[in-house]
Amino acid sequence: MTQHRLSWRWPLWVTTIYSGICLLTLYFFLPETNGEVLLLWKARELRKADPVANKDVYAEHERGDWSLGGVILRTASRPIEMLFKEKILVLVTIYLSIVYGVLYGRECL
Repeated sequence: MTQHRLSWRWPLWVTTIYSGICLLTLYFFLPETNGEVLLLWKARELRKADPVANKDVYAEHERGDWSLGGVILRTASRPIEMLFKEKILVLVTIYLSIVYGVLYGRECL
């Protein structure tokens, strides 16, 4: 019988270390591509360069309601809005409702 000096947790540490290295590499070398963030940075640059002439330059992201109530309302309303606007989502939801209803309804009998 052989004895291992490494514990069973060691593979988990290896993947954690590798994930951390990948995260740091992506953070420093992958450029930002989100349009809202890029517009936010551009508006801040313009206001910083000439505060008087560009005092009214704001990104749409900055004009949103960022109070706690506004964030909760947006977070709660987006899934419901998406459910009614996306036809494929409605069809998948109906299908899964039927499947789960049959599966769990059969368990009760």
